[in-house]
Amino acid sequence: MRVLFICIFTLYAGAVFAWGERGHRAITEAAALRFHDSLSKQESTELERAAGHFIRDRRYELAHLSNIPDISWRERDRFPLVAMAGDPNHYINAEHFLGEPPAEGTAEYSVYLKKMAELPAIYEVLLKQYEGTPSRLDKSNKALFIFREVGTAPWRGQQLFDLAVEALKCAAQKENPKTPIKGRFDLYSQLKLERKEMRSLGNIDAHRYQCFTSAVRANDLVMATAALGILSHYIGDLAQPYHTTVDYDGWHTGNGGIHRYFETDVVGAIGPQFELEIFEAASKGLSLKEELLKNTKWKETADVIREENGVARLLLLLTANSYSKITEVRAIDDRLSKKKSAKLAWGESPSIGLKGETPQMERLPPSDGRVQKAFGPLSIQRILLGSYILSELWKAAWISAGKPNLSRVDPKTKKFTYLPYSFDFPFIWPVYDRPALKRIIKDF
Repeated sequence: MRVLFICIFTLYAGAVFAWGERGHRAITEAAALRFHDSLSKQESTELERAAGHFIRDRRYELAHLSNIPDISWRERDRFPLVAMAGDPNHYINAEHFLGEPPAEGTAEYSVYLKKMAELPAIYEVLLKQYEGTPSRLDKSNKALFIFREVGTAPWRGQQLFDLAVEALKCAAQKENPKTPIKGRFDLYSQLKLERKEMRSLGNIDAHRYQCFTSAVRANDLVMATAALGILSHYIGDLAQPYHTTVDYDGWHTGNGGIHRYFETDVVGAIGPQFELEIFEAASKGLSLKEELLKNTKWKETADVIREENGVARLLLLLTANSYSKITEVRAIDDRLSKKKSAKLAWGESPSIGLKGETPQMERLPPSDGRVQKAFGPLSIQRILLGSYILSELWKAAWISAGKPNLSRVDPKTKKFTYLPYSFDFPFIWPVYDRPALKRIIKDF
């Protein structure tokens, strides 16, 4: 059963990384700079400035945390259950709900994107509407397992946002305690699960973050920092067009291998001006809201976030926007390619063990000047868009938590506050889909 499950899981997940470490770091650091600058104006309050400094001073830690989902949470040899529960959090394949897309540029295509952006933001509603229904891409009428086959990136973002708010609220309650809180930092021991404990939802629930009034404030601030940093990863994923489609690696259109080439190889080959351009644009407060206005019904970012499950709604809007860019990426790829790859069915790729030769598209080296000129600006645009949305979400989380005091000086003792650096972080289980976790654990 275990071998069979792993094979089926690989078929649907694809297990590909978005942007590579460099891209995810850039998104996070740019968001931190933008967050700081937006709260450090002349008219800003002392609390706003403290929040801005808190994020800016931890931008390297936040950037490190943004890569945790692609590093330690995908160690299949050590923690296969973590990888199985974590991989579907990186993508969303809405074509299973909507069918094949109409021709780009048509009125029908705009309607298609609108339907994608307006999928249920409440995960339970999505399950009730679609779980067990046949995929509109699969002629076999096989019942959909949404968590694994469709993916849950927008709702993963909602979960991490809510977790950050919960931890920041807890920290706010401890700003001026009537009696000193004694104890030591023990967050990791609270969250960490041993391998044998992972096969029980009861253990997973017992090791989730909770606001303990008797625990030191550092527990809550480190949890909030981790949630905000890890949230960055999934925002970055959804800003990458090929994380929003069943054809995640381009094999259906003869662009086999495009996923890694576009997001990792090309970005990795850009010179040091890559970060400089992104950070400069972020520090200027460049607004990319207009980019989201295309093809989607849009309101002010803050208004969307305040809706019920507003973060998931915002990320569905981002999903539709990213999906609309697939054509642009593919057109550049076609123009620069030497030879198209084999064309496969929707969702198929050589990584799932197809028989016969399936050669990738023959491309120019990613460092080639023509490739950099064509792909570089689009990569930077997507990364900037991700950083803009991320900084808005961070600000909304802090405001939703009641604007806690994040000064480096403890409000009560007036002493410098030291927070442990999170070199790694225990897996945060996607408990918004408990039936899926039960099914994964049972089939393992």
